[in-house]
Amino acid sequence: MNARLFILVLTATAFLEACGGGDKFTASQPAGGSAGAPEAGMDAAGGAGGSLPEAGQTGGAGGSSGASGGSGGSPAGGSSGTGGSAGSAGTSTGGSGGTPDAGNCPPCGLLEECSPAGICVARMVVPRTQVSFVIDQTEVSNAQYAAWLALAPSATGQPAACDWNTDFTPATNTYGGCYGPGIWPPTGKESKPVVCVDWCDAQAYCKAVGKRLCQGSYLTGGGEWLSSCTAIDETLAASTCNLKEQLVGQPWDVANNPTCSSPTGVYDMVGNVWEWEDDTSDSPKNDARLRGGAYDTYKDNGECFQDWKAAMKTYGTNIGFRCCRDF
Repeated sequence: MNARLFILVLTATAFLEACGGGDKFTASQPAGGSAGAPEAGMDAAGGAGGSLPEAGQTGGAGGSSGASGGSGGSPAGGSSGTGGSAGSAGTSTGGSGGTPDAGNCPPCGLLEECSPAGICVARMVVPRTQVSFVIDQTEVSNAQYAAWLALAPSATGQPAACDWNTDFTPATNTYGGCYGPGIWPPTGKESKPVVCVDWCDAQAYCKAVGKRLCQGSYLTGGGEWLSSCTAIDETLAASTCNLKEQLVGQPWDVANNPTCSSPTGVYDMVGNVWEWEDDTSDSPKNDARLRGGAYDTYKDNGECFQDWKAAMKTYGTNIGFRCCRDF
């Protein structure tokens, strides 16, 4: 077969292999009640686990043609900037170089930007003053996560604690309400947050697109995610965000409700889905923290300080994530 067909076969094979099942834990559906401890995650054997309550730019522009009449330039035109296309041929002075760019993406959405991986990812903002990081404005969406999976990411290079994780496809078993076999990516739900992902899936995605999970401390409870969330009016969030009292019963689209956001435009940090953070550096037993509550969390528990310490293998229909990055 010709080289192009051979590459397509290999790519399709790698993609199919990436969609295999993983040995993950499942989070059970939230229990009723107005407050109290988070609901229980389910371990691989079906026993109770830790407790819990219930979403660009194109490549850089080519260099402009060099102005005529100047001295010293070569006629070859400007060279390409990193990630950008080469400058057009100039006159005797030469053209300027192409503008550097992050990647070469298709048109991205309003709250998206182009990643170094060449796929559209959530746009990032500075969440508040006097911080040295940026955070995704939205939770990672099904469409964004599916675009990454289409690149057939390798399961190698994960942290040692993730050596069990052989692929990054969201859980495709019906147990716990996750996507059924063959139902990934879910049709018609491209703008909803990706769910049924464990900590290792989330960590790998953020790293692949040039970001990282938001950092925190397992022991003290502080960190980047909490700092970003506390810029929100939590009293307003309790009445406008996707918590159990809203009776939505499932995650809504990322950035669905402008009133459920911080002053700098960070959406859904309270409710919708629990969000993984990276606080594993001081975790005593390879557990990690989930933040912010979900659509099935009562408002008394859907607050910035509400968290859930869970095994890294935990997943569920109410678990997603967003990423951070230094700046």
